[in-house]
Amino acid sequence: QARRPGSYPLSSQSTLVSALFATGGPNATGSMRKIELKRGEKIVTTLDLYSFLTQGNTAQDVKLLDGDVIVIPPATGFVAFLGKVNTPSVFELRDKNETLGQLLSVGGGMPVVADPKRVVVERLDPQSNQPRKIIEFPLSHSGLITSLQNGDIVTIDSISPDIVNGVTLRG
Repeated sequence: QARRPGSYPLSSQSTLVSALFATGGPNATGSMRKIELKRGEKIVTTLDLYSFLTQGNTAQDVKLLDGDVIVIPPATGFVAFLGKVNTPSVFELRDKNETLGQLLSVGGGMPVVADPKRVVVERLDPQSNQPRKIIEFPLSHSGLITSLQNGDIVTIDSISPDIVNGVTLRG
């Protein structure tokens, strides 16, 4: 699932991330969240490229040795974030149990104007009689631990501009 698979001559100081940049990284269907470095039959490390890019986490970026193999598996699935989120985009699910809170943190969270009372998830289920359904819930603890599925579209609206405890004087 690499953009440009093959063997590459790299310097003795090369790391997993520098080798990924040399190959062009994962292709459109490749995972950015579960890149494996194998030495022989053993998995040395598994790199979450999102963690590296968004937080600068280099804990899984190890030096390469001669004969190492980088395996980029297919992506597990994708979720789109729209509305009042800091990074509206399509994000890859790390696994089938990833929650809304976990994926929101990968995407940089939400601005203060996001409405914590309402999240709308549009879910596709082609096997169902109603293949498209809408799920609404608040951004409470139970909402943040909601598992997301491949193809979900998450929309977070902004808070209402109405002021409920104010008085307006004119004249």
